[in-house]
Amino acid sequence: MVEKLSLQNLKAAPSEQLFTFETTAEVPPLEGIIGQDRAANALAFGLRMTDEGYNIYLMGLTGTGRNSYTKSIVTERAKHQATPSDWCYVYDFEHPDSPIALAFAPGAGAVFKEQVETCIARIREDIPKAFESDEFRTLRHEAVQQFQSNSVAILEKLSTLAKAQQLLFKPTGKGYVTIPTLDGQPLNEQRMQELDAATLERINQRIQSYQKDAEPLFEELGVLEREVQDKLQALERKAGTSIIFPLLESIRKQFDTNQDAQKYLSQLEQDIYKHLRHFSSDDGTQQEEEKVLGAMRGQSKEGWEIKYKVNLFVDHGHTQGAPVIFETNSSYYNLFGMIEFQPSMGTLITNLTKVKAGSLHRANGGYLILQAEDLFGNPHSWKALKRAVKNKQARVENIPDGSSGVITGLKPQAIPLDVKVILIGSYDIYMLLYRFDEDFRKLFKIKVDFETEMTRQDENVLKMAAFISRHCRDRGLKSFHRSAVAAIIDYSSRLAENQHKLSTRFNDIVELLAEANSWAALEGATLVEERHITKALSEKRYRADKYEQKIHELFADGTYLMDVVGTAVGQINGLAVLNMGDYSFGKPARITVNTFTGKKGVINIEKEAQLSGRIHNKGVLIIGGFLGQRFAQKFPLTLTATLCFEQSYDGVDGDSASSAELYALLSSLAGVPLRQGIAVTGSVNQKGEIQPIGGVNEKIEGFYRLCQKQGLTGEQGVLIPEQNKRQLMLHNEVLEAVKAGRFHIYAARTIEEGIELLTGLPAGTRDTVGAYPSGSVFYLVEQKLGQFYAQALQDE
Repeated sequence: MVEKLSLQNLKAAPSEQLFTFETTAEVPPLEGIIGQDRAANALAFGLRMTDEGYNIYLMGLTGTGRNSYTKSIVTERAKHQATPSDWCYVYDFEHPDSPIALAFAPGAGAVFKEQVETCIARIREDIPKAFESDEFRTLRHEAVQQFQSNSVAILEKLSTLAKAQQLLFKPTGKGYVTIPTLDGQPLNEQRMQELDAATLERINQRIQSYQKDAEPLFEELGVLEREVQDKLQALERKAGTSIIFPLLESIRKQFDTNQDAQKYLSQLEQDIYKHLRHFSSDDGTQQEEEKVLGAMRGQSKEGWEIKYKVNLFVDHGHTQGAPVIFETNSSYYNLFGMIEFQPSMGTLITNLTKVKAGSLHRANGGYLILQAEDLFGNPHSWKALKRAVKNKQARVENIPDGSSGVITGLKPQAIPLDVKVILIGSYDIYMLLYRFDEDFRKLFKIKVDFETEMTRQDENVLKMAAFISRHCRDRGLKSFHRSAVAAIIDYSSRLAENQHKLSTRFNDIVELLAEANSWAALEGATLVEERHITKALSEKRYRADKYEQKIHELFADGTYLMDVVGTAVGQINGLAVLNMGDYSFGKPARITVNTFTGKKGVINIEKEAQLSGRIHNKGVLIIGGFLGQRFAQKFPLTLTATLCFEQSYDGVDGDSASSAELYALLSSLAGVPLRQGIAVTGSVNQKGEIQPIGGVNEKIEGFYRLCQKQGLTGEQGVLIPEQNKRQLMLHNEVLEAVKAGRFHIYAARTIEEGIELLTGLPAGTRDTVGAYPSGSVFYLVEQKLGQFYAQALQDE
């Protein structure tokens, strides 16, 4: 027999009697998270595991607190872990295109950078002073004069050889050149082009003869140049040692345990000695001497300072414990850093100071938290992340982007990587990765699945009060009265669609807290009370229910045909749910069935019009299975039935109307009218058992509001599956109507129970000889099907 639900069945038992407080000001704020024990344990285990591949994929619906909880728990754990190394990039004097990565204790990287650059600044300041001393100038001048006197004879010989071959020998600032002459006059390029071939041939022969005779003299001159070069370098090194050695020795002592830094300082020292002239001033005397020395000077001063720069790549000087990086934009360059370029003379150039760190480098030694959807929305990021985690190396390399110009590239040394990566995403992304990406299974062995609901037990109810207390404290909200807390608990069960559950979609709870607080403030109340919760919910609904009101207007003016009183054969009111994103509501729908002779079976008009989804099609096929099992054991099932959702133009899917469709079909076959004041929802299986559906609260409330607008008669109500009783969390307006006897909620377990409520007749049960009782609904159905079969035989 169908069950008529009492008021107590329509909502969870009130929680207020659990509370020993009057307001949330008396409640200690919640520490941690509610209702996520499984997820919390999985996350804690994943964070403890240091073996390779135990990175974490954390999934759950938005609003369940997964982001805030993960960040808080990881941050708390990181506080008690060691702070990782600083990293600096320095110049590689052997391989200039590959900056060297140096590791330092936390905070020491900045000290190293400062001291090296201070040292270079001191050298730049003091070396010119040493080179400008009278003693140094005198020694330098003597060396140059000796070179000049020793080279004069060689240069005269070279000049004599040149004249013998009608060539002009001429020293320049960059070396020595020979210029052909004709009739005693030097030849320029234009005159050379005007000469005939024979003359040019003679000139070339003279040049070759000169070069052969001059080669030993140039070798002798080169020896003299190298000798004076060595003398000058020795002079410069002697003058510079007293300045350079103490400065670098101070840095060496401070970083005496860092072998890589010691090696770099040694290479730095040798390079400084090698290029001491870069530190000298260019007064007139020295410029003149440089001209004498010709091309002896090897490297230009231009850009030389870059070699001695230190790039503080990752600085943990102010980091307490392990770093936790919550990256919200997972673009390639945000994650993996980049090498910046700058335009110069029509090309793009770079240097070691342009190497910039990404989130992966800053998280090294700690935790990197990423949003999966954002990560996979950025090309290159996922592959690069997998490569870095697999190889345990963090590199900085740019993506080829087709930029114009010649780029002077760098290949910075890779940094050893030790990071725990936490991806936060959806279940769908997890399943795609698990099925189609083998690397994902190897690298992300820990799955943390956040629940969308928790049991509505006393402990969790009290924790919800503590959550409200903490949120009020953190956001500066008014305290909530115990009645308001109870209303929020009920709202949470409404979100969970279960009297025995609470929702863990805390974003929705937080929105309600903020809006109720605002309404209390507008009223000038000192506390947030139950009426403010009710006001917030009603106003939120009002802001979003425009389309629901439009539909009700269409029902009211007769555009949508719907009877909520009386009876009709082959016609029933079904219930659907429309989801507008931030608001869902129930929409009643008239379902009609016509039956007549034929052999086409049950015809789904929605399917024929291509407006039916797969699940709805399945539900209609199940109806055929039920008819065959109940009424086609003695003769074949012979009928044609057309089934239709009237005035439906957007498509139909789901099987929650299959029981209503079956009731209408039975009514048409039996010729028995159905009560139009009772709307029906529920799916059915082939055995005639009613199965639960979703959106039961919205469906009931949608039909109630329609009846309310057209006038409640006291005979109206909704028939739901018996299993959906636990999901009932109805609005107070419906509860008041049920309490007053103006609206009713019924629950059925089988088609027999439902058809009896809708028709007022017994469904019928076969007796010992297999016959349905006369006058029962099933008897009338079987009689009609028998007539259809007999007619079909006659037609044959």
